[in-house]
Amino acid sequence: MRTEPRHLPLDGSHHRRGTGTWRVAAAVAVVALGLGACSGDGGSGANTTIASMEVLARFTASDDAATRSATAEVLTRRFALAGYPTATARVDGDEVVVEAPTSVQPFLAENLAALTRPGQVTFQPVLAVVDEPTEDGTPATGSVAEGLDGSRYELGAVALSGGVERAVASAGAAGDAPVQITFVAGADGIDAFNRAAAQCFDRSVLCPTGQLAVVVDGVVINAPEIDTPAFARDRVNLSGLGVDTARGLAVVLSSGPLPGPLVPA
Repeated sequence: MRTEPRHLPLDGSHHRRGTGTWRVAAAVAVVALGLGACSGDGGSGANTTIASMEVLARFTASDDAATRSATAEVLTRRFALAGYPTATARVDGDEVVVEAPTSVQPFLAENLAALTRPGQVTFQPVLAVVDEPTEDGTPATGSVAEGLDGSRYELGAVALSGGVERAVASAGAAGDAPVQITFVAGADGIDAFNRAAAQCFDRSVLCPTGQLAVVVDGVVINAPEIDTPAFARDRVNLSGLGVDTARGLAVVLSSGPLPGPLVPA
């Protein structure tokens, strides 16, 4: 029986409440929740797949040819990570075109908005949880962002933008789906993350709540507490997410942001 990929929301519709925790991941293999495993094409042969490919959507993309090409490559990678390895994105003039087998299109269409989002990911310390605006209208010390849990978070400076090599959502208990993250080595990856982790673990003035938020396109996906001052780059485990949100986050983290914006044509 063919199993289609589930929804990949990052809009809170399947979010599991609770801040969760940044933990050191165990040195064991994790089971991916459909990322590249549930293809949606039924394992059909190459000739059948090519014959049934049709255009699903067109997007106006960057004026720069190289950026359009790079954007198409990231989209194709996202499709594969999300369980649609036969779906592709290609450049057609000044547009990026999404194509997929006809059997896959209804399922891919449901997830297309999530898969074509910019996917700009930042990691930022939480200065405070701001449920209501201040009465006197005093500006917050940091930026204020909405969270999937309905809270409003006052965030400190960006500790790290991107810097992820790979992320995998795994099966957890009681509806929790941990995301195991492997950061790139060096200053633009795990070193920057660990500086922020140490500040949050110590609850310094730069991270008084002890929480380090994951922010995607300006929305706080989760704001877990740090339970250790330092991590190995391939042993970072994020808990507190529902299955669908975890899978969507893993896809965005693994693929990286889109090099250029996309507007439905």
